[in-house]
Amino acid sequence: MSAIKLFISCLPIACLVSGQLLASSVSLAWTANKETNLAGYWIYRTQTSGSNYIRLNANIVTSLSFVDTTAVVGTTYYYAVSAMNTSGLESGKSAEVQAVVVSAASTTGYTILGTDGGVFAFGGAQFYGSLPALGVIPNAPLSNLTMTSTEHGYYMMGLDGGVFCFGDALFLGSLPGLGIQNQTVDLEAMLGGQGYYLLGLDGGVFAFGTARFYGSLPSVGVVNTALDMEVTPSGRGYWILGADGGIFAFGDAAFYGSLPQLGVAPAAPMKRIKSTPDGHGYYLLCRDGEVFAFGNATFRGSLPSLGVVKQAVDLEITPANQGYYILGVDGGIFSFGDACFFGSLPGIGLGTATLDMEVKTNR
Repeated sequence: MSAIKLFISCLPIACLVSGQLLASSVSLAWTANKETNLAGYWIYRTQTSGSNYIRLNANIVTSLSFVDTTAVVGTTYYYAVSAMNTSGLESGKSAEVQAVVVSAASTTGYTILGTDGGVFAFGGAQFYGSLPALGVIPNAPLSNLTMTSTEHGYYMMGLDGGVFCFGDALFLGSLPGLGIQNQTVDLEAMLGGQGYYLLGLDGGVFAFGTARFYGSLPSVGVVNTALDMEVTPSGRGYWILGADGGIFAFGDAAFYGSLPQLGVAPAAPMKRIKSTPDGHGYYLLCRDGEVFAFGNATFRGSLPSLGVVKQAVDLEITPANQGYYILGVDGGIFSFGDACFFGSLPGIGLGTATLDMEVKTNR
């Protein structure tokens, strides 16, 4: 019998959220078997990858989906599906997929920024305000959203270096406030909430509050378009991502590789850099959703690897550093590794273009 490909929530690996409906559940879906004498499907589950399967359905399933309502919060499961024909012959099991069931009470979540300054919170993420809610129209298009270290607030930044603060985010200055005209592409906050950096398109770095200046592309004579930056875990350095995939490390930021060093020319323009929690590696994201991993960063998939054609605008790592999210320009969320799907803008019927996202880490 022909092979079957099994999915969880239409993703190769996913974390399923339970508790919001006061029950644990895992939603499964799979591709159709192509046999003409197909009778249906058997669904199997185990807590030990590759062995000790138990059959979940007492009666054969004829549809291409199944909901496991017996899953227990806090448990990792592995699922597989087989097909049976009308003669009673059963196929081999499909490749496994993994599901980690978490309680809604302990969920993380994520916040998505729309191009109009609208903020959309999913899962355990909190809404602290937005520009439309304040009736504010920014002087320049927005660029990014950055969570405070306490996760009780966030910053928005415009392309003109204007800064908007919500929740416990402290306003410490902006480029317009200094009379500086420079297109900016990123804001990165310091731990402790007393400082932040603004990154200019030319790689210039502007430090506010307790943030210290460790160098910039102009200061080292580099002519390159800067796209993004990441502050090291210690707060004593940062990486800057160039348009060609080049990485420029300042302060205590370590260099773990770049696309030019590998001789790789990406198929689409670069978009983001995201460091691992310990600062010993980083991910690079292209606009087509391709992902490159350096140092101790682990590649877990990309939009091209899923056959998805969509513009990507951000990549964010999960709290346990065992997965990541990719945000599409339409607000679609793609989860890899242990990333839990909490919802998306298309999923709630919104057609808002998006710019950035932040993941809540349960701090």
